[in-house]
Parts: sequence; C-alpha cells; structure tokens
Amino acid sequence: MSLTVDAKHRRPRMLLKGFAAAAALATVTASAVTTPVSADSTSALGCQSTYAVLHTYGGDLKWNCHGQKLVPSVISNSFSAGGWSGAVYSIEYAPRYFCDGDSFGLGNRRVYEVYLNEKRPARCNKR
Repeated sequence: MSLTVDAKHRRPRMLLKGFAAAAALATVTASAVTTPVSADSTSALGCQSTYAVLHTYGGDLKWNCHGQKLVPSVISNSFSAGGWSGAVYSIEYAPRYFCDGDSFGLGNRRVYEVYLNEKRPARCNKR
C-alpha cells in the first residue's frame, strides 16, 4: 500500500497559505492607511455638526454630510453654507460656488442640486 497525496488534498493547504499572505498584506496596507491625517485644509469633512441650509418657499432643506444633494426643483430665496464649501445648481443660472460661512440670496431660483465638498477646496483658502 502506497501513500499518495492528490491535488485535492494539497489545494486546501495552498489556499490557507494564500489566505495567510493576503491577511499579512491587508495588515500592512491597513496600517499604512490608518496613519492619522493632519487637520489641514485638505482633510475630509465627512459629516459636521453645522448644517448647510437651502431656504425655500416650501421650508428649509438642511444637510450636514458631504456629497450630492438632489433637490426636487424648488424655488429658493437664499442659502447658508454653515461650515461647508460646495456649489448650488439652478436651472436659470450658472452654479453658485460657496465656502464655509457664506450666505447669499438666490433671487427665487429653481434649485435642483446642492453639492457639499468632502474636502475644503483651495479656492476657499484664499480668503
């Protein structure tokens, strides 16, 4: 009687070695990614305690996390940026770009989108 090891029995051992290598690589990658980011103007905002507010005739629309905010094409009279930078898009006019702390009238524009930047853009650092 001879003892042989077929491919079926070797494969699980090889897979485990592959998983161990992948886990080691993931550990190295994760440690490189989790390095703290300095609190400069390019660090991600994510969500904040302050809100960007679109003042409409149907009531205020408020957001406190970055990203695209689709608005159901409402007539808006003003916007308050809070701690955010980004853009207000309307059907009638070119986008209105804003930086944190900005407030401005919209002159009854039909706004369809507000975009809140994840990172503060360089144009806002020039103020």
